[in-house]
Amino acid sequence: MLYLQDFFVQWGYLVFFVLGFAEFVGVPIASVPFMVMAGALAASSSLSLPLVPLSVTAGALLADAIWYWAGRSRGKWMVDAACGLSSNPLACVLKVQKNLLKIGPRYILAAKFTPGAANLIAPAAGLAQLPPGRFFPMAGVALLLWSTLITGLGWAFSGQVELVILLILHFSQTVGVAILLLILTAGLWRIQKVRRHKGTHVRMGHAR
Repeated sequence: MLYLQDFFVQWGYLVFFVLGFAEFVGVPIASVPFMVMAGALAASSSLSLPLVPLSVTAGALLADAIWYWAGRSRGKWMVDAACGLSSNPLACVLKVQKNLLKIGPRYILAAKFTPGAANLIAPAAGLAQLPPGRFFPMAGVALLLWSTLITGLGWAFSGQVELVILLILHFSQTVGVAILLLILTAGLWRIQKVRRHKGTHVRMGHAR
C-alpha cells in the first residue's frame, strides 16, 4: 500500500489524467481499478478525493475531443477504427449515432455509463454534426459523474479495497504478467474487430 502511495505522490494527478485519456481514446487499459484504488487512498488522506475524478475527467474529455473532431472532419473514414476500439463486440458508432439522433444530447449522459457506447458517443456526436456547444458540456458532466461514482466507491469501501491491493502486491509478478497478456490479447482482438467492421461497412455500402 505504501508503494502505491509513493507512486501517486511522485507522479501526482497526471497519472489519473493519463488513465482517463487512455480509457476513452481506445487504449486497452482499464482505468476503473486504479480509480477505485485512488478512492481508497483518498480515504486515508493520501490523495484529494475531488482532484482524482477531476483529473480523470480532464483526460477523458481530451480523448473525447479528439474522437469528436475526427468524426466531424473524417466522417465515415473513422467508423471502422472507432467500432474496433470499443470494448463491446456488438457496439458500433453507427448504432450509437442512431440513438443520439433519436434521443438527443441527453443520450450522452446515459451513454457514458453504457459499456461500448461510452467510447463511441464522441465520434458518433461528431459524425452526427452535433454542435460543440451541445456536446462538450454534456460530455463533461457525464464524465465527471462517472469518475466521481467510481472513485467514491473506492472511498466508501476503502477497507476492503486495501485488502485486495495488498493481495495483488503480494503476487505482483504473477499479476503483472497476467495484465500484460490481457493487454496484448485485447490489442490483437481490437485490430481484428476493426477489420471485421470494415468488411461489414463495405458490404452495407454495396447493399445501398
